[in-house]
Amino acid sequence: MVQSINKVRHAYGLRSLRPAYSLFVSARVYSHRMMRSDYFGHMPRIPVASRWRRAGETIEWHAGWRLRPRAAVRRWMRSPSHRAVLLSRRFTRIGVGRARGRYGRKTATMWVAHVGRR
Repeated sequence: MVQSINKVRHAYGLRSLRPAYSLFVSARVYSHRMMRSDYFGHMPRIPVASRWRRAGETIEWHAGWRLRPRAAVRRWMRSPSHRAVLLSRRFTRIGVGRARGRYGRKTATMWVAHVGRR
């Protein structure tokens, strides 16, 4: 997933986002929280560690168990708000999490990407 996002950033002449462990943790925790609570949406505050001066979030879900990270990135790039987050020069780090399970009555995969700058 991170490679797919960085490939898109390179196509726009942007630097790669570097992995950050705490962002991977927060993204994973949030994807599992959404799946457990049968909720899909952004919270008023992005749940990342306080040491991040700036933070952004993209979320996506699709039916089925297949991961399909490139398809998720394509959908994010078609969404003006998610595209703006992923292509922002403000962010330098990234972490991605996913959860698979039941969303409503469907088997689903949920993706969360947290981006940040210290």
